[in-house]
Amino acid sequence: MAAAEAAAFACLALLLAANLSSSHFMVRRLETSRVEVTRDMADLARLADDPRIASVNILGDDWWQILWEARFLMTKRLYFETSTYAGRPASELRGEWDLVRRDTRGDASMLLVGEDVPHDVIPVNSSYFLRRHLPAMQAP
Repeated sequence: MAAAEAAAFACLALLLAANLSSSHFMVRRLETSRVEVTRDMADLARLADDPRIASVNILGDDWWQILWEARFLMTKRLYFETSTYAGRPASELRGEWDLVRRDTRGDASMLLVGEDVPHDVIPVNSSYFLRRHLPAMQAP
């Protein structure tokens, strides 16, 4: 019986050591990465009451941004380009609008001001705008 107890203790000690090592790695990783909820992210919440917006495609693959974008837009029907950290699967992008981050899309650097804003774009703030979704053309 002593051998079985010693083996069980060794397995438990090994499991504890592995968990501590993993936790230490995760803490170090979070300390060196810059994850924060920005004011521009939180500003997405004001779209909740906008009747022009019924559904939104959340683009990109940055888990932190997607997590908070989805949180602040949770009153809308959401579709995701990639599976999310919160367990929401990637889906066909069937939303009326694409949420575009100005810092991550090549075409997102366009300046949107005053009367020059096209009707298929809704400026949100300096980091985001909504662009009417144009489904990809299907081959015949």
